[in-house]
Amino acid sequence: MNYRMVSWWIRWEDLEWPLPQLEDKIRYRADKLAENSVSHAVIFGAHFRWDFMPLWMNLHDMFAFIADELHQRNIKLFDHHSAVLTHRYNDRKEMAEMRIKNRHHVSFAPTREVAAMLSYNGKLLNDWRMLDVITGKPAYPGYTAEIFCINNPDFTESYYSYVKKLVAETNIDGLQADDGMFYPRFHACGCRHCREKFERKYHHILPSGNDLSFWGNWRNQAFKDWIQMRHRSVGEFLVGIKNELPEGFPLMTCCSGSSNSASNETSNSYENFIAGCNTVMLEMCGNTPGLDGRFTHSLASQMHHLAVAHQHQVPCIGLGYGFTEAQAGMVWAFNKWLGADMWFSTLKGRLDMKDRDMEALPDDSELVGIPFGFEKAHPEWFDGESQAQIAILFSRKTRDYYGGYMADYSDDYITACKKIFEAGYDAVTVLEIPDSESACKILVIPSAACFSESDKTALKRWLDSGKTVIANGPFGVFDENAERVERQFTDDFELHIELPEIVREPKFPHNTWERCEPARCVNEAKWHKLTDNLYWNPQRMQDMTGDSLFEILSRNFSESDITVIDGRGWYIRKFRDAQGRIIVHVIAAEYELKLDEELESKRAHINNNNIITEIIPKNTVSILEFKLVRDFSKIDFSAPLCSDQTTSLTPAETLSVTVPDGCYYFTLRLTP
Repeated sequence: MNYRMVSWWIRWEDLEWPLPQLEDKIRYRADKLAENSVSHAVIFGAHFRWDFMPLWMNLHDMFAFIADELHQRNIKLFDHHSAVLTHRYNDRKEMAEMRIKNRHHVSFAPTREVAAMLSYNGKLLNDWRMLDVITGKPAYPGYTAEIFCINNPDFTESYYSYVKKLVAETNIDGLQADDGMFYPRFHACGCRHCREKFERKYHHILPSGNDLSFWGNWRNQAFKDWIQMRHRSVGEFLVGIKNELPEGFPLMTCCSGSSNSASNETSNSYENFIAGCNTVMLEMCGNTPGLDGRFTHSLASQMHHLAVAHQHQVPCIGLGYGFTEAQAGMVWAFNKWLGADMWFSTLKGRLDMKDRDMEALPDDSELVGIPFGFEKAHPEWFDGESQAQIAILFSRKTRDYYGGYMADYSDDYITACKKIFEAGYDAVTVLEIPDSESACKILVIPSAACFSESDKTALKRWLDSGKTVIANGPFGVFDENAERVERQFTDDFELHIELPEIVREPKFPHNTWERCEPARCVNEAKWHKLTDNLYWNPQRMQDMTGDSLFEILSRNFSESDITVIDGRGWYIRKFRDAQGRIIVHVIAAEYELKLDEELESKRAHINNNNIITEIIPKNTVSILEFKLVRDFSKIDFSAPLCSDQTTSLTPAETLSVTVPDGCYYFTLRLTP
């Protein structure tokens, strides 16, 4: 299935349901979705669902009406809400902040006096709240909000009951249940349920926040157990939701990135979520591309989510934001180039503009007709398995248990992804060492300090099969629990990696984004060729300069069916479909962006969601050349955002592809 999704916004005026004019509005929007080839709509608004408890009957009845109208047009409806967050404020200043920054939630928030009386299934909602481990008071997750604890059985029982009620009363086709994690970071959660679980399952008593022998001490096993418990709790919560849903019912949750080390603070990682979810969702916050004209800032995170989806053989949907056809086209192209489906959404509530000014901006459904129309008509262009020769290993063990700051691991993984694509190579992320039958031939391992014995066995099989390993930085110095090993993997090749201990004082609260110096290997700074197909450099990827990495990649890169001769300024990915055809997706690497200066000037609050009217490729060659190393009977060219027509190219040993003016995304399909 190809997901062609847009948001279905619930706004304040929609809470007047069931006024007849709202029925007409729903039918009109449903018609627009059908006209623009949308396959799925996702509810956005009425977001902090527990705040809407007095209005559940109204909401559910409206959702059921929306679902019925969409089903008549062969469109499915997903609900999307926060399972755990509740807006709370103490004064007018906080009330204003809640409204200004979260208008898109439709912030229907009770006063604290009313909130203290709210109950469900005979249980007070206030008794479900996450508590700060220092103060013992409700923990603050941002959003001018409080958060319910996913380890509180009264809460989980109540939320699971709500999910059953929601599905039964609305006839929705899928669910995105958001935020079931530890948003207050290491401040949460100190409730009795979390403390009892930690003691029962891990045999530790959670210490006070001033005990720095525990908090932020990555050499303390109890602290690592605390991190593990929170990671597992997130997965367990989603498994509980799955168990209340019909068999195979689509379930996903929000995640703007799992590759950074902040996942340890919040437990926000799709490697946790996939325990219960059967759909992977990746949120591309802000502009795509960024105002710097590039999208590589989000590339590593998206590759990681694609790896989770691929490992579990489930769909992957990329959510991108924008306000114009230009932005919708770019978000779609980026997702198709990645190999993901798309959910496109405006985010007008964060523009902080007067309503009369926002009326100039179209509805989400009106922006996606060109890309979705092509994809609906030609789904065969977007199916296939990656043919990338390079795999980049993401080491969750290292992220979870070694160091805990971005510089200790995540910066190296992220830099590896950016550098490899910027050098013109195609790559995929893998979560474990691939089987030797993998289409990949080169395994890049950036700073994977933690290796289990099974990892070492798999790595040896990979090398014995003749495939290449290019590793750098800390490499197998610790076991899977970040305990230093006596015998390293490289010792078998007469090289011992010298890695000093991290010199850093524990802190509470720990902040993974703080700039700090990681531990660096002290071996001779060069590429060590341990065997014909095993290379290691002590430098971390974040420190590495020059072309030596790419010289090694080039020497070990083998010619495929189609090889790039000249593709300057373009990123290229290759897939093979079930018919054996090669499908090449090509996207520009750099852009010039033009903003709607008039509307931007009317914004009271500027953030990284801008109204971009033009996205123009720059620094790209207009004629790309490819070398074909086998015969093809047919070659098709398509530039979906420029034309709905495909054209045929003449097969030749050197294939020249001329790109139309202004085109930043095109595809080739080569039929044997």
